[in-house]
Amino acid sequence: MHFLIGYSGAIALVIFAIGGAVSLFVRDASWTDRLIMATMPAAITFVAVLLLSSRDHAKNSATMRSVRNRLLAGTDTTDDDFVSLRPFNTTAILLETRKAISRFFDVPACKINRDVRLIQDLHVDKLEPAFQLYVVDSVIASQQIAPKPFGFSMVGLDTIDDLAVAIQNVLVAFDKNSDNQEGNPRGGVFANNAF
Repeated sequence: MHFLIGYSGAIALVIFAIGGAVSLFVRDASWTDRLIMATMPAAITFVAVLLLSSRDHAKNSATMRSVRNRLLAGTDTTDDDFVSLRPFNTTAILLETRKAISRFFDVPACKINRDVRLIQDLHVDKLEPAFQLYVVDSVIASQQIAPKPFGFSMVGLDTIDDLAVAIQNVLVAFDKNSDNQEGNPRGGVFANNAF
C-alpha cells in the first residue's frame, strides 16, 4: 500500500508542477487562485491513480490466489513423469521452466503438470508482464549466460512446451549473437550489416 501511495503521489506531483506552470499564464489570477488551479488536477490525479492501482492490485492478487489454489488442489507429477509425457529436445530448459512457474505461483514444482494451459489454467494473460518477466528471466538466468537484451512475446504460446521452446529460441539467438560478435571486430547487433 505504501508503494501505491508513493506512486500516486509522484504522478500527482508531476501534474501539480504542470498545473503550476500553466497557471502562470493566467494574468488576472492571484497566487491563491494559481495554487488552487495546480492543486485540483493534482488531487484528482492522486485519487484516480490510487484507485486504479488498488483495483489492478486486487485483481492481480485474486488471480494469483485462484491459480495457486487450483494448482495446489491438482495431482502431483514427478520430474520423470513430466518429461516422459511428450518428447522434448532440451529437458533441462523444460524442467527449469516448470520450476520458474512453480516459484512464480509459490507452489511445489510437482504441482505443475505438463498439460497445463498458460491462458486457460494459469491465466497468464491477466498476470502480464509479471509472469513473463519472472519466468523467462529466471530460466535464462539459470543457464549462466551473460545477460543481453532480448525481445520476447507470449503471443501464440499455449502450453509449457510452447513457452520452453520460445525460451530455447532466445537462448539460441544469444549463442548466434555471441558468435557474430567474436568473429567481427566491430561487434554489436549491426555488425554484419553494411552501412
